[in-house]
Amino acid sequence: MSRTTLFADVLLPLPIRGTFTYRVPFDLNEFIKKGQRVAVQFGKKKVYAGLVKRLHEKVPAYTPKYILHLLDEQPLVNDIQFLFWEWIADYYMGTLGDVMNVALPSAFKLASESKVLLSPVFKPDRHILDEYEYKITEALLAKKRLTVGEIGKTLGFQNVLPFLKKMIEKKMITMEEELEDRYREKKEKFVRLAKGYRQEDALRQMMDELGKRAHKQLELVMAFIAMTGYMQDNEAAEIKKSDLLKKAGAAPSALKGLVEKGVFEEFEKTVSRLDFDPALNRQSEVKLTVHQEKAYNLIHQKFEDHHVVLLHGVTSGGKTELYIKLIRETLDQGKQVLYLLPEIALTTQIITRLRKYYGNEVGIYHSRYSRNERAEVWKNVAGLDDKKDTPLFRVILGPRSSVFLPFTNLGLIIVDGEHDHS
Repeated sequence: MSRTTLFADVLLPLPIRGTFTYRVPFDLNEFIKKGQRVAVQFGKKKVYAGLVKRLHEKVPAYTPKYILHLLDEQPLVNDIQFLFWEWIADYYMGTLGDVMNVALPSAFKLASESKVLLSPVFKPDRHILDEYEYKITEALLAKKRLTVGEIGKTLGFQNVLPFLKKMIEKKMITMEEELEDRYREKKEKFVRLAKGYRQEDALRQMMDELGKRAHKQLELVMAFIAMTGYMQDNEAAEIKKSDLLKKAGAAPSALKGLVEKGVFEEFEKTVSRLDFDPALNRQSEVKLTVHQEKAYNLIHQKFEDHHVVLLHGVTSGGKTELYIKLIRETLDQGKQVLYLLPEIALTTQIITRLRKYYGNEVGIYHSRYSRNERAEVWKNVAGLDDKKDTPLFRVILGPRSSVFLPFTNLGLIIVDGEHDHS
């Protein structure tokens, strides 16, 4: 069977026009997709995380470098976003790389960091090394690779580049670029009953034994049962370790003892950093006044002829009730909603009000979130969140940076406070 040689046009986060063609290693042929991040070498030493913009079999006029790593299992950016980025670059006379830099959350921008390691041709000899060369060599023998910052700490001062330059010229050390992934999944410890105690008889017998000599451990087991019922849908119920200890008022040592006895299993699980709350009210409970009803009908009439409708109203004039109705209609069509408003107006009051009606379908995206939280909102909107108990956001509430999120079926955009200069 003949091999297919694939090439990828890669967009780099640089203010340079166009894309750069790289060869796809054959073992990545069946995994690589448009919109995924890849690690590529650019220039002699720099390594960047770029986005695959196009895959093809056209051989370039020059010998292309190979893609170093595939960084995502699924595309992080979709076709709609690439078209949107192209429009922005054209309208503002910028480059796609500039737009990519602005659009992607910082957690997805992999930083290329210089690492120092001993040259394979260098034979350490105490007698030919000066004081600083000896310290650097000793540190590298202990840890193989060090960042420039770590070497600065070893020597006790930061301006170490002249010493490194001299050692490179003497072929004592070499430099390489390593990609550091800034996104970190949040892990929490959970507990569940071990297999041997998931039947009622075994559970009762174990509790009788604990009641004789281990009352604190018995309280932990009883707290677990009270909080979980110990089985859910024929599967072993699980609970956060911290929640169980808090409920039982027990010390970690008591739980550790139950784990060692094989009563509980302790394991780590990836959890979301985002808040999810159920809806408390139904949209049908929103009753419009005569003036609101008139405005609501006019909006629908205008939408028949125009994509954009201006709703002019004073502060606290009842616009939010109209938005709630319009959002519900859009969600019922299976589409997504983007609710834009100035960052200063992104208050707890408006967040609480929308979540009262749409619960965990509402996602928040703003600068007060950490970079990892913003990355999780992005992955959720893109449908890349693999945590089975995490609902998908269908309504996003945020400032103007929210327009860069990876929407696939956006049906309504509300620009609240459109007159605000921010």
